[in-house]
Amino acid sequence: IAKNYNDIKAALPGVEIHYAVKSNNHPVILRDIHMLGGKFDICSALEIKDVIRTGADPALLIHSHPVKSEREFDSAIKAGVRTFVVDNPSEIDKLRKYSELNLKILIRFRIAVVNKAVVNLQYKFGCTVDEVLPLARKIREVGQEFHGLCFHIGSQCVHSENYANAINAAGELIKQLRSERFDTSMLDIGGGFPVQYCEPVPPLDQ
Repeated sequence: IAKNYNDIKAALPGVEIHYAVKSNNHPVILRDIHMLGGKFDICSALEIKDVIRTGADPALLIHSHPVKSEREFDSAIKAGVRTFVVDNPSEIDKLRKYSELNLKILIRFRIAVVNKAVVNLQYKFGCTVDEVLPLARKIREVGQEFHGLCFHIGSQCVHSENYANAINAAGELIKQLRSERFDTSMLDIGGGFPVQYCEPVPPLDQ
């Protein structure tokens, strides 16, 4: 666990690592990542409970599921989570009831890719790039903070150019957002880095 964590830290200098608990919530893995200084990406109330047991600060978690029930929202807020992901206007409307809190909201977008990941998540979640600015305006309108952007190319993505293309798209979006005084504090580049099962995969450095 420590070797994998340190390898990805070395390959992504200056990037904060948030382990996706949904991939494996074994308490030893969560404990070790917390002890190494890692943070966490969670998608459910159960995952929040699993992470809090390590002693991690819930305010540093990213709730990355773009569609949540009001009950799930309430549970996460009560636990102390303050950073959430959205990709549609209906999800932003759910934020109105928490106007007394300063929530940090990331907008998940998607891009067109020629070479898809083994598990392509872009068909399922993420707004188009043209929808980002209107969603940022709506976040401001409901009294919450636009905090940044995120994307997830998919699981087992062996095409490194997909990450570069998504980051370049984010760069253009950040310029548009800045023109309306939206500061992008975070760019979440998702995950999906491949590991070898049967077929060979590119090295982590690539």
